[in-house]
Amino acid sequence: MNRALRAPARSIVLPLLLLLTATLGTPPAGAGVPDPDTSSYGVSGAGAPCQFRFRADGGLDELVVQVTVRHTFGHPIQNVPISITLNPAPGAAAFCACCELRHDDWSDSVGVVTAAFSRLGGRGSLTVDVTSHWADPPVPFFSIPVDFTSPDLNGSCDPAPASAATIEDLGIWAMGGQAADYDCSGAADLLDLGLWAGGLGVACDPGGCP
Repeated sequence: MNRALRAPARSIVLPLLLLLTATLGTPPAGAGVPDPDTSSYGVSGAGAPCQFRFRADGGLDELVVQVTVRHTFGHPIQNVPISITLNPAPGAAAFCACCELRHDDWSDSVGVVTAAFSRLGGRGSLTVDVTSHWADPPVPFFSIPVDFTSPDLNGSCDPAPASAATIEDLGIWAMGGQAADYDCSGAADLLDLGLWAGGLGVACDPGGCP
């Protein structure tokens, strides 16, 4: 076919698809290829405005990630295999975990996958990495930066009968900075020292992991 005749034919494909969508209605959930550009995420559970605060026994904050998987036209897709993984960022001063750091699930009937994480130790930054395993190789969807702290500031995650927070962590707390400012007031003070002390005697406890 002459090239000059093919170009106009291509130019009417998208309007035709839009017309069919308007005529036949929106595709059902589960139809289409997952698209990171139209998919979305939300992160919640921080008990302080500047960072998440974790304790080795699951106390304080729980990081909850909700991902909505959509195809190119923005409709949700069900039954898409998704992994949500926590990874220490290059700038993390210390990092450890008492629970699994990867959550694997399938998107539900409205395209949603939800994962919760707790029982972390350390301080600094981590990333929440969301990946679609719809295709091979897997497709990265999002890498979400998160600031965090804990009473276990050196990231030891010591199991029972030891305490994850020790005198060494108190020395790190005394140096100040955002990691020591548990309530995000702008300075490390007695209230923050009390929050740190709440981690004393607490061991890394994988029981009850989300």
